[in-house]
Amino acid sequence: MIAAESVAALGRNPQMRAFAPNNGGKWQWPDPLVTYSNASLPHALISTGRCLGREDMVEIGLDVLRWLLSLQTVDGHFVPIGNDGWCDRDSSRRARFDQQPIEADTTLGACIEAFRITGDRRWLQDALRTFRWFLGDNDLGVPVYDEATGACFDGLQATGLNQNQGAESTLAWMHALIQMHALQAEGLLEMPLNIIRERDRQTSVAANGLNPSIPLGVPNEEARNHRGSEITPGCEVTLYAPAIVDPGMNTITDQVSDCEVHSVAGRVLLEVQEEKAEQNEAKVQPTA
Repeated sequence: MIAAESVAALGRNPQMRAFAPNNGGKWQWPDPLVTYSNASLPHALISTGRCLGREDMVEIGLDVLRWLLSLQTVDGHFVPIGNDGWCDRDSSRRARFDQQPIEADTTLGACIEAFRITGDRRWLQDALRTFRWFLGDNDLGVPVYDEATGACFDGLQATGLNQNQGAESTLAWMHALIQMHALQAEGLLEMPLNIIRERDRQTSVAANGLNPSIPLGVPNEEARNHRGSEITPGCEVTLYAPAIVDPGMNTITDQVSDCEVHSVAGRVLLEVQEEKAEQNEAKVQPTA
């Protein structure tokens, strides 16, 4: 809840008065509807308050952001307000779908800003939870970004992914990813991003009834031997999230060596390369 001194500050500032809690203190939003890109508003309050040295403005922004997170966290994962009706103060209706990437991106950015001004690592946890919505930790248990193209689907519908990949959604995903890489570069993440992404991919695969340990597209007997040399050199083996991909994306730990890793529609494609005997032979030149 917004502190009493912050409420007093609202009365002194007409631009901030709209954030005064109403509806018995349960509704901390300047409009009867919560729609999309919602976290941009508390983010602006936090950033502006920091620049102006206005602690009251920062505190209001933090409180509103906490309220938004409580509204959009269900069963431990991020659930953006759906655009099929939004969230209505008067009717208490909250739409579950369609969920849009822009909401995840703006919420993540606001949480990072909240961390930078408070130093409270709980905001980093909120940022990571929000980011994982893109990776598959969401209502449908499916990744929203397209690993094959680097783009992002337009969101989650009750029936599945919105297959369109618009510019707004793709930019939201890329912006979120850049922010997370910045945190990683600063040593602020407890786990590397590549491991987070792979772990969530395995969870998503399992949730959709697939076995993450068995390669698809090859016979089961070959799949059981995919660690060793029984895979024919030059063949292509498609695996759903078999293991942790190393940062250089060159190998998969304890799975297959001497292979190239490709991302294809949320899968990991391993192409076992043929040995280039002619190159080895060229290293030994016969003496005249």
